[in-house]
Amino acid sequence: MIQQLVVNSSLLISSLFILSILFNKAASFTKHIFLSVLTYGVGFGLLGILLMQFTIPISDHVIMDLRIIAILLPIYYYGTSPGIVAAVIIASGRVLMFGVNQASIVSVVYILLVTIGCCLFHRWLQGSVRIQWWLMNLYSLCLTAGSYHFLLPDKGLALRVTALYSAFYLPIGLLSYYFIYYLQSSNRNAKELLQKQQKLEHIFDHVDTVIWSWNPTSGEKSISKQIETISGYPRERFLTDSDLWHSILHPDDAKTHEAFWNKICLGSRLQRESRITHADGHVIWVQEAFRPIMDTNGKLTKVIGVIYDITARKEAEHALLLSRNKLSTTLDSIGDGVISSDPCGRIRYLNPVAIELTKWSAADAIGQPIENVLVLVNEQTGASVVNPIHQAVRENRIVELPQHTMLVNRFGVETPIDDSASPIRDENGTVTGVVLVFRDIQQRKQHEEQIKHYAFHDSLTGLPNRRYFREKLADHLINCQSSNNSMAVMFLDLDQFKMINDSHGHETGDLLLIEVASRLRSCIRKQDVVSRLGGDEFTIIMSGVSMREAGEYARYMKQSLCKKFNINGNLCFTAPSIGISMYPEDGDDVDTLIKCADTAMYHVKLNGKNHFRFYASDMKEKILRRLEIDKGLREALETDSLRLEYQPKVDLLTGKLTGFEALLRWSHPEWGNVSPDEFIPVAEESGLIIQLGEWVLRTACRQFRKWLDSGDPGERLAVNLSVKQLQDPGLPVMLERILEEEKFDPSRLELEITESIMKEGEHTVRSLKLLKDMGIYISIDDFGTGYSSLSYLNRLPIDALKIDKSFIRDIFSNNSTDAEIVTTIIAMAKSLNLKVIAEGVETIEQLDFLKLNNCHEGQGYLIGRPTRPESIEEAFIVA
Repeated sequence: MIQQLVVNSSLLISSLFILSILFNKAASFTKHIFLSVLTYGVGFGLLGILLMQFTIPISDHVIMDLRIIAILLPIYYYGTSPGIVAAVIIASGRVLMFGVNQASIVSVVYILLVTIGCCLFHRWLQGSVRIQWWLMNLYSLCLTAGSYHFLLPDKGLALRVTALYSAFYLPIGLLSYYFIYYLQSSNRNAKELLQKQQKLEHIFDHVDTVIWSWNPTSGEKSISKQIETISGYPRERFLTDSDLWHSILHPDDAKTHEAFWNKICLGSRLQRESRITHADGHVIWVQEAFRPIMDTNGKLTKVIGVIYDITARKEAEHALLLSRNKLSTTLDSIGDGVISSDPCGRIRYLNPVAIELTKWSAADAIGQPIENVLVLVNEQTGASVVNPIHQAVRENRIVELPQHTMLVNRFGVETPIDDSASPIRDENGTVTGVVLVFRDIQQRKQHEEQIKHYAFHDSLTGLPNRRYFREKLADHLINCQSSNNSMAVMFLDLDQFKMINDSHGHETGDLLLIEVASRLRSCIRKQDVVSRLGGDEFTIIMSGVSMREAGEYARYMKQSLCKKFNINGNLCFTAPSIGISMYPEDGDDVDTLIKCADTAMYHVKLNGKNHFRFYASDMKEKILRRLEIDKGLREALETDSLRLEYQPKVDLLTGKLTGFEALLRWSHPEWGNVSPDEFIPVAEESGLIIQLGEWVLRTACRQFRKWLDSGDPGERLAVNLSVKQLQDPGLPVMLERILEEEKFDPSRLELEITESIMKEGEHTVRSLKLLKDMGIYISIDDFGTGYSSLSYLNRLPIDALKIDKSFIRDIFSNNSTDAEIVTTIIAMAKSLNLKVIAEGVETIEQLDFLKLNNCHEGQGYLIGRPTRPESIEEAFIVA
């Protein structure tokens, strides 16, 4: 029996070894639960059948074996289901191998009872069945003995009791199962505890914070691995060397370390920022935080702490401090006043310029409402101006002061300023304050007034010039319309002036003009306007006069100017030819009244001169001419009789071609070439300028696109845009359509507008901003001849100024201030970061003057005349 037991045990061990290999292989393809149960059950079932070949006989036809092992193992390792499958296979194998007899019945019942006992025991260990362990084993013993009693034959029962030792197989197996389970559970719990400890240590070692503890009783210390990253020293050195941390502290922080540590040991929970020296020599900023743990008697039992690397934060704080210092230095040194306030308008900060302009000290101003410190009034009316900060907060946008705003300082002194209020927002977009930036524009206004005077007055006589005359005529016309008064407009031309100028010289001629201006002033009333248009032409505006009164004034002027002039010892004689138009009889607009007066003056000249004449109905041929031009222009658009010529522009410093300006030309089959100065105003009056402008833009873009495809025509194509076009709400859509259809880059298109845009209001300015947002380049044409206000000009979305050719033409004229005007405009443009383009460059001297004063671009006959496209391609387009 002993020999058979050894053989069975050896066979069991060998079989288990083989099965373990097979089951490991099977694990890769038995992921499905059913297949797993079947695989493990069949494997152990076959093992049980194999063990039946080596049995321990008890009596005839009655044998006992170790098949309990083949049932216990799958239940222990794989659960009850594989054990049941194994039991079924073992029982079936017993019947098939030995037939149906009493021994087979005993064996099958035994296998059944073993399976039930093992499953119950497994469930008991898992907590599913609540039976005490000794009852479970007693039940198993009685179950086995009972099966023998009822199933073994009489002969088997007659055997010695010691022959029934196999009855203890099941309880012994269950006890072994229990101890194996207990040992494995203990190992598993210990392994899980170790894994948790390792996981916790892994977390401690991989967080950015050093975690540290110390037991003062045992001297035991622990510290996380992050200390190596922060300090550069191995963790083991901190565990063995108690003075290492103190030795790497910055000397200034080491001085206070002992006192700091003593407070902690006495029970204080403290933290501080300190510096340590890394192993490689650089300084690290750390934050130390320690918590003492005391027992009930107040004795220190343990200290735990954390150490953070705050170097990045300290560097950021240092950078922020430097930035603040830099900002403070900048604000203290800039030329603008800066005031910041909270959202309610209470002052937080003033820079030195703001202190100087308001005459409020920082100590007195901080905390005050902004209205108390920044007192604003209108320059013209004296009325209070609302401070823009409240609107900036309410609308969450930049708000600018209206024009003509004065700052009244603490002592009542007024200073012209411009100002903008900008909201300060936090990361969520909430307004947390407002910054006001303002500047003293006294010098700029004086500069502006000087330019305005130059632009609107004749430099020789001091009289208003043509531009001023037209503006004043429009103002007088409005007044007369509102008051239902009449008005006379006179055009005066000196007879014989050319002969005097040629015979006595230009100096005498200039002095004569000065004297004529003086006599004309003496002939009119204070409210009247006399101006010099240029040369020997003068105009007079007289409001509230009848035709008879206008005639008397004209006669008085004629008599005054017919008297001799003594110019530097030279007696000079001249006489005036005067044409007069009357409002409302001859017209109700500026251009009509001017043309009627001009027509009347030419009638005087054609009829003997030295006289005055009122406009008459037989002088309306010019009006008919305008109607004919309008009709002919419409026909020209339909028959494609219009054409474009292109005038080149160059960089004055390099001579490089920068682009072309497209100029409209009209050749009538009967009248020949019609001047744009004649047909453009007619087109604007009739509204035909919209259709005409679209044709010009499309034709010019198409031609420039062609040049771009074949060569280098420069950076941009310039096209004139009238105020009427700019006021058209469909302009942006029309431009987008043309640019898209012609595949034209908006940045290559330059639109030239006139200074009269300044008088058209905010709607036109908004239209300009729409064009700028499209990427189109915008310049002001004929600059200096209109109504430019520097403060207003600074708000326009423009890129360049084109100096009017009249200034360029007279740069070197005697007694002319045009050279000063040109240099002033160039300087002003540069201060506004605008390009400057000079029109009408016709001589080398003019070109040299512009180069000397750093004018950017030039255009004129010296550079190139307006030319047809085919000639341009030959002369300028480089392939």
